[in-house]
Amino acid sequence: MSRFIVALLGSALLAGVATACGSAAVEAIDPEGPVNPAGPTGVPVVLQIGTNDFPGRPAADQIQDLADRVAELSDDTIRLEPTWRVGWDEPDWDQYVAREVMSGALDLAIVPSRALPDLGVTRLRVLDAPFLIDSDPLLDAVVTSDVAQDVLGDLEDVGMVGLALIPEGLRHPFGFEEPLLGPEDYDGATIRAPQAQATDALFAALGATTSQADNNPAVHAAVEASFQLDFVSGMAATGNVTFYPKLGALVMNADAFDELTASQQELLRQAVVETLQWSIDTRQSDVEAAASFCEQGGTVALASEEALAGLREATQPVYADLEADPVVAADIATIRAMAAELDEAPLPEPCGQPVAGEQLGDDLAFTDDPSVINGVYRNEVIEEELRAAGVPEDQIEPNVGVWSNTFQDGEWWDQEVVMGTYELDGDLMRITYAGGGDPEIFRWELTDRGDLVLEIHELADDEWRAFLEVWVSEPWLRVADVD
Repeated sequence: MSRFIVALLGSALLAGVATACGSAAVEAIDPEGPVNPAGPTGVPVVLQIGTNDFPGRPAADQIQDLADRVAELSDDTIRLEPTWRVGWDEPDWDQYVAREVMSGALDLAIVPSRALPDLGVTRLRVLDAPFLIDSDPLLDAVVTSDVAQDVLGDLEDVGMVGLALIPEGLRHPFGFEEPLLGPEDYDGATIRAPQAQATDALFAALGATTSQADNNPAVHAAVEASFQLDFVSGMAATGNVTFYPKLGALVMNADAFDELTASQQELLRQAVVETLQWSIDTRQSDVEAAASFCEQGGTVALASEEALAGLREATQPVYADLEADPVVAADIATIRAMAAELDEAPLPEPCGQPVAGEQLGDDLAFTDDPSVINGVYRNEVIEEELRAAGVPEDQIEPNVGVWSNTFQDGEWWDQEVVMGTYELDGDLMRITYAGGGDPEIFRWELTDRGDLVLEIHELADDEWRAFLEVWVSEPWLRVADVD
């Protein structure tokens, strides 16, 4: 593989890839002239802010927006320095980020709210009550209400100040083969989801277990995720089953907050108010995100009223546990009252068809007809896996992320960029890159559900072996047909 092709792959990938200080808003500060909270020395206050996400993901975008606003409001006398991928390789990555704030290793962070009850912030459990916050209007109403201020107050007990709850998206089941509709689809299944007591309780009530392992259809029946996350594109989502929202709790180490002057604290709070509103205004709605998901080859199904009633009934033990705490029970009642005052929100439109396992597979003889594998296939290349495999540094960044590989009648492209051509010879596939050079040869096979399994057979240049071994280490998920 030539450097020209690596650059090409990188460009294709990049092309595809209520605050605690008030309720609805805080009065905007209106200083007479620029605020200079750094004091007479003129030395900027530098605060470290972190997330386990990386640029391009919602939490990272929110952090960058906040950092820009703080710099502008303070005339660059307060600076937020972002740190990405904090605790990325930890089994409880969300809780790890929160502990970094609690210890003072980070000054601020955005942490998924569902991770915080694991650390003793029990009132936040209301945000993860099953099927309670199930629409964008209700989500926006909650984060700008007194409920947000009240639940964030519990963070003081663990040495943090809660500044805001910032909405990211609604969480649905995304099946690898079929959509998960009623309770029977969860019984005995393993669901890929981040570590959290609330998540474990929800799926246990449905008869399922959770796993934090990388997405793998051989292990998981489904992924719990939002439409905004493109690594699930092409799977079969259930658009009207909303477990709960993903909310980012913007938290700060209490000692670090206390070290700020009153004007610095108010300036920070004002920036938070503006970032929260920006997030509400710019966030793609669930319906819009689902439509984009469909355009990328995904499937959206809707569960029947009977199936929805079955899911709610199965999760009643979770509510019994939550409502045993009278404070949480009152919060649940408040959110239900808020929901009753809102108009019914639109649901994602159904689209696509789940991949049928009998369409391709064991009955297919190996062939030299290239159209036999016609389709769109997705795979994800993870930076940590490349480093662990010893991939050279200059091959890592351009190739990390989600690949969308289309094979059609001997042509291969990623997104809209032509990558090269391929030919089949029995169980061998020869790929010739658009940049030229000798072909790479892989063994190929289709699984029963139509996913593409590749294995290195012969390489023209061993310089790329480490990368290619990671690239084909998992089956490529079949996400769409081609004409």
